[in-house]
Amino acid sequence: MEKTDKTTPLNCKQEGIPPIPKQHRMKKLYTQATGRSGHTTQKADNSLIESAYMRVLAQVKGILAKPSLLVFERDQRVDNTHNAFTVHSFLCRSFFFELSCDISCNFYVEYSFPSHPFPEKETILKLLLTYSLDTRAKEIELKPDFNTFCDAVFKLQDKKFISLL
Repeated sequence: MEKTDKTTPLNCKQEGIPPIPKQHRMKKLYTQATGRSGHTTQKADNSLIESAYMRVLAQVKGILAKPSLLVFERDQRVDNTHNAFTVHSFLCRSFFFELSCDISCNFYVEYSFPSHPFPEKETILKLLLTYSLDTRAKEIELKPDFNTFCDAVFKLQDKKFISLL
């Protein structure tokens, strides 16, 4: 499976980079995708992808649940302060999972794992297949590496999106 890059720590407020001014923000693509008239096949596909993502996420939380597991989770369906594409993001030290909407209003999922092996990885990959996310999900490589990306997210993101699982 081909990997792509993700270098920005989940739309975080980087030092000196404020949110996009309101007058320059693009309408959230999630809102456009779910509110368009017609396009019934695309809307049905998107609805299936979103519900599968949420079911997989709930199961992943159960699989990874540990009392001290630090997670970043942000629902961005209507929040366009940093971009118009991201719908929902989840990150912990062993898994990155994100639902997004492209410019054509198609939902897709990106995920990533750290380079070190851990037993839950195979179980999570099987979940993606179980919910048919394998056709709309792509493994990506976080830059510069998974751990550095995590560190940046936990350091720079608003603390209201960071909690213990």
